[in-house]
Amino acid sequence: MTNARGIARTSMWTLILLFILYVLQHLVNFLSYDFRGPSATLVKFISSVRLEEDLARFILYELLQLAAALLGCKILFRKSLHELGFNLRNRNSARKYILVFFVVYPLLVAVCWVIIGMWSGTSALTGGVTQGIIGYAVKDILAYGLFPGIGEEPLFRVFVIQFLLLTVFKGTDIGWNKTQAAVVLLSALIFSYGHIFIRSWAPFTVYRLGNYIVLYGFVN
Repeated sequence: MTNARGIARTSMWTLILLFILYVLQHLVNFLSYDFRGPSATLVKFISSVRLEEDLARFILYELLQLAAALLGCKILFRKSLHELGFNLRNRNSARKYILVFFVVYPLLVAVCWVIIGMWSGTSALTGGVTQGIIGYAVKDILAYGLFPGIGEEPLFRVFVIQFLLLTVFKGTDIGWNKTQAAVVLLSALIFSYGHIFIRSWAPFTVYRLGNYIVLYGFVN
């Protein structure tokens, strides 16, 4: 009986969390990618720094995810952002991530380009590509390399895990290895769920599924 209650409780809170994320996902989509939404003015402002519209909408999407995570944490958990893991004064951590993004990440991209060039020739990198496309590619790499961490990590690593700890795993020994493994596994599955693209507001109308993205999100 106890196990049955535990399973029912876990299922109930997990479904509630999925519903919250579902609503947030569509709200953020409406405010960023939906042309019927109020995004035109903000996109125009972001585009003023010579960003293409699709990149401007992507950046707006990630910033709105960050705002949703911060607001959700403050409303549901009633803790300071510092208690939840947001620490803007940790200079050592900041320097580490700046080093990773501006040194390690570009270096990895450069190594990949060299390997592709050696394997398939330089035409695989530059064939038919104009200077404008190269400029767009650089901005695309920077945007998709930086902003997912700003938008997705607070939502799926902080908000989701805090929600799970306060509901599904409430009263459980957090220091127990099995509990930690269960939290990581469940949060990874939910992270994968967040990368299933759903059209409009119709429930479960999946029209595109980035299998590799979902697999990568689950493994990480």
